[in-house]
Amino acid sequence: MTVVEFSDFECPFCKRFAESFDELPPAERRNVRTVFKQRPLAMHPWARHAALISICASLQGGDTFWRLERFLFANQATIRADNLDEKVETFGSQTSPSLDLARLRSCLISGSAERVLARDERLAELYHVDATPTVFINGTRKAGMAGLEKLRTLLDAAR
Repeated sequence: MTVVEFSDFECPFCKRFAESFDELPPAERRNVRTVFKQRPLAMHPWARHAALISICASLQGGDTFWRLERFLFANQATIRADNLDEKVETFGSQTSPSLDLARLRSCLISGSAERVLARDERLAELYHVDATPTVFINGTRKAGMAGLEKLRTLLDAAR
């Protein structure tokens, strides 16, 4: 089963969806391929920069993106546009294996993350994704993604 999520790191509903997904037992999560698509909304001052940072983190391989995704959502209430870089640097130096901050900065400067974000934004426009989270399970758009029980119901129905 494949879950494609269009998300925004500053969106409280996206945070709730991520937390619900993390609450699934590991045996249930193993049966789900999760694809994260960036959809930072213009009304969120630090979401776009967070999206670019997370894209660069994903290029470092392994579970780097998912660890950063959990960190950004867990710290959503304390992150601001003016402290995002500092928070990510702290995260990068405290995690193991550490996030390669020099490589992250180089990626941001190169513009490669902008190209990935633009691709995700074109895809969101194509599928009329104008709110986050917007979730597709096995290609079918699902609404009302609040809470673990709702997520379980939708996953069970897609099996």
